[in-house]
Amino acid sequence: MIIVKEIFRRSEKRYWDNLRERHIVISKVNYGSKSRNVLAAYDKIDGDAEVITVHPISDSQIAQRLNSGRWINEEVKN
Repeated sequence: MIIVKEIFRRSEKRYWDNLRERHIVISKVNYGSKSRNVLAAYDKIDGDAEVITVHPISDSQIAQRLNSGRWINEEVKN
């Protein structure tokens, strides 16, 4: 759960996944022995985030999903 809190706290990238109809947040975190992008997919339920999955994602995967239109940018609200 600590890594999920870190992803949300440090995130600068937020997207909407048109295919899965989920919110996406990505942040660089220490995962294993490396610093890498980690994605958290979540739903918003009554103002709370319900995390569906968390996994590493590469810059090229992010670019592919944006270029294909699968993901669109969401504003970062702090």
